[in-house]
Amino acid sequence: NGPAARVFVTQRQADVTTQMTQGLDSIADDRARLLLSQARSKALVKGCESQAPNVRCEVDSFLGGTSYRLIERLEIKDVRLVFAPPEGIGNFGGEVDNWQWPRHAGDFAFFRAYVGHDGTPAEYSPQNVPYHPKAHLRLAKQPLREGDMVFVAGYPAHTEQFATPSEIDELVSWYFPRQIRHANEHVAAIEKAGQRDPATALKGYPTIRGLDNRKKFMQGAWEGLSKGGVAGEKARQYAAFRAWVQKNAPAQLSALDDLNRALAERSKSRVRRANLDELLQSSALLQGAIQIVRLAKEREKPDEERLPDFQERNLPIIRDGLQALDKRYSQKIDIARLMLALDRVGVDSLADRSAAFKILGGELVQPAARKKNISGLFTGSTLPSAQARLKYLTYNLKKLQSHWDPLLKVACQLLPVIEQQEAEDQAFDGKMLLLRPRYTALLQQFVGHAMAPDANRTLRITYGTVKGYAPVAGTAAFPAFTKVSEIPKKHTGKEPFIAPGVLLEKIPARKFGPYADAALGEVPVDFVADLHIAGGNSGSPTLDKEGNLVGLAFDGNYEAMASSWLFMPQITRSIHVDIRYVLWLLDAVYGDDALLKELGVEPSIGK
Repeated sequence: NGPAARVFVTQRQADVTTQMTQGLDSIADDRARLLLSQARSKALVKGCESQAPNVRCEVDSFLGGTSYRLIERLEIKDVRLVFAPPEGIGNFGGEVDNWQWPRHAGDFAFFRAYVGHDGTPAEYSPQNVPYHPKAHLRLAKQPLREGDMVFVAGYPAHTEQFATPSEIDELVSWYFPRQIRHANEHVAAIEKAGQRDPATALKGYPTIRGLDNRKKFMQGAWEGLSKGGVAGEKARQYAAFRAWVQKNAPAQLSALDDLNRALAERSKSRVRRANLDELLQSSALLQGAIQIVRLAKEREKPDEERLPDFQERNLPIIRDGLQALDKRYSQKIDIARLMLALDRVGVDSLADRSAAFKILGGELVQPAARKKNISGLFTGSTLPSAQARLKYLTYNLKKLQSHWDPLLKVACQLLPVIEQQEAEDQAFDGKMLLLRPRYTALLQQFVGHAMAPDANRTLRITYGTVKGYAPVAGTAAFPAFTKVSEIPKKHTGKEPFIAPGVLLEKIPARKFGPYADAALGEVPVDFVADLHIAGGNSGSPTLDKEGNLVGLAFDGNYEAMASSWLFMPQITRSIHVDIRYVLWLLDAVYGDDALLKELGVEPSIGK
């Protein structure tokens, strides 16, 4: 939470497929094609945002670029934390239980959105008032039972249901193993930097959580794709698809072959691109310096010609993000992670080392010399000051290039490297603007029915049934619900199984009030359903068949991590915190009567 926090309320969407795709196939140059697509998107966004105040618009593609939609969202800028449970509730089980079932985590928090007195979004002010939307979710009145239908509505980042066998093979043979090592080594570097330094450890905690979560997902996905047979099944499906094209539309085989050739060519530069990404992403402060320099460079262009991220409409987000950087920046962690990234890139061939490696002092092979060089970038910089970062946002490129600050100097040197890589990426993306839609359109013909689009951070609704599962065929099935009485049994007094004392005191009293489930005889904690969620769905509302709130989705099960590539209803499970557990905690454990009443619940237990 902080200056960069936002609430976006989706208000409207419109089909803009024709406006986005018309005439693209007549452009021979791949990068020019991508730049034209971006120009069209920016024009649509500008027109959308000019028609209404306080909105953020975006153009998103669906089904491999066969469809485009213009989406309008109300942007609320004043967002405040209201209630969050202790870590021993919200993250009970930690990484041991992450992506596992059964779970007993109360993974939830309450925020409140504020607006000006006129009801419209405004910058933070003590005089702002709570936002009242035109419509809102209501708590379920009927208890959730096993076998009930449930829905999840959220904004997951991405799934890959249409990935080709070659793309899956690259994930299995190269990407996942590399990223798992990356996560392990960077977590170790952050933990070492935070030893005997609580302030540094606190700054590194969110990054560790994110890396651990991502690592476990990739480990599960890797096992599911390789050992679990998903890659093999996807290859069989592709073979059947290709055979169908050969028989029914042989002239269209080029759509498959052209895509595979483009992906194979792209794969040749994968190590160099991954190395550049790791170097640039290993330091939060370096990222800030690069953002400042990039903005100055883009400001030399008319607004409509800038990269989308650096248009005038995004300046408040950039400013707020740089201001909030203090919450996550640690000099010790930045130095440790950048040193590690240089070490990792240094073992690759010269051809796979981005020019950024030399700019950042990677050729200084002696550890002491390299660390002195990297440390000097941070200890001699003014960028740890939020005031300085915001001041530099007003500088033009020439002024930044002549500035003495070492991080700004490095950022200026890195800019041509970044732009060269972006030009290469734009050419590939421009090629995909033609190849992906051809491939996906053929695939839809082969399937013969409507296909769900992949997740792309837009509103996505999935559905399923509250249902337990057997992790391995022939084994005993896990239950659909977990119960509060199981928490003391799991509590060990050692991380990550340390439940708060106040919770442990309340459970034996069995004062469950209206939050008890008749079938369970007590309060449910979490439940599972056979619907598909993906990264980014955490916190998404779970609704019953009437559209009422019954919980929040926050995780998936390890056995089905490959479901982002192939949905497997027999083992795919989403994990949700039950709203009855949330309400019981507020009522019986913490006595937060005011919040309960705001939610429309009359407190009935209290302290």
